[in-house]
Amino acid sequence: MFRDDPAHAAAAFRSHPEPGGRFAGAFAHVVFGVLDRTRDSAVRTAFERTSADLPSGPTAISSSRTAPAAADARG
Repeated sequence: MFRDDPAHAAAAFRSHPEPGGRFAGAFAHVVFGVLDRTRDSAVRTAFERTSADLPSGPTAISSSRTAPAAADARG
């Protein structure tokens, strides 16, 4: 999102697979890749808050700052 409000962007993405949304019932599982280069993780936090009440399965959250460390931890 090009300097859009992260909460607004997250809400827009969430609305599509929900009942009444353009892709309602089209997918059994949806994954959003969120690139967040903000110092305070504002973009990732907005997506996490917006989707906090949704059912979830195994998830992994990483940012461009931590992805190499996460890969190292897996061996």
